[in-house]
Amino acid sequence: MPIDILPITRKFQTERPVNPIKFVPGAEAAFLAGVGTREINRLVDEDIVPQFLISRSTSGRRYAPLVAALANFYFSTEGVFQPKFRREVIQAFTERVKGDQDEDRVYALERPEEWKLDYHLRQDWMDVDVRPFILSAAARVHEVREAEELVECNPDIMSGMPVLKGTRIPVEIIASTTKLENGLAQVKDAYPYLTDRQIDAAKVYATVHQRRGRQPRLKDANSDLQTEA
Repeated sequence: MPIDILPITRKFQTERPVNPIKFVPGAEAAFLAGVGTREINRLVDEDIVPQFLISRSTSGRRYAPLVAALANFYFSTEGVFQPKFRREVIQAFTERVKGDQDEDRVYALERPEEWKLDYHLRQDWMDVDVRPFILSAAARVHEVREAEELVECNPDIMSGMPVLKGTRIPVEIIASTTKLENGLAQVKDAYPYLTDRQIDAAKVYATVHQRRGRQPRLKDANSDLQTEA
């Protein structure tokens, strides 16, 4: 029987694929993975994921969306598999992706239901299916894209702050308020015309596009924060 899990090496191969990869910020990668940014940073600091899936610049690290799925697997199975085995699964899967017909879409977590890639990684008696982790992260990619469609940044509206389209309501006010006790009720009371879809979009957008500084609160809003005509 062929052994699909590769022996773990000290560092992954750093050669990047021929095709370009779209990278996302750490906050977005953490959201896609359902973990904290600290865990995403661990994947790099401890050489858990291959280096070509990471981009570094003066603005910080950025990650291929696939990293989120790998993080989801690595940390979700922490109580099931030993670290060495989890690393080997990640290495084997990323090696399998290279040269695959769906390679670009795998890196971007784009339409995984259409991939022909084998999700199962086998060694002796062990059979690991990474599909659930891929699908979970890919579903969150869809959430982010939908949120970005419902949010706009226009210098003529609230000085360019991200707001829900068609309103002057900063997404950060929605996101910060809903974290409070009875916060969702407060938002709906203040903005009864907002849909659940808009509120969810505001929370997702604020999470993946984190801004430094004090977060605005609902009580900071003024009479200008009304639906645009």
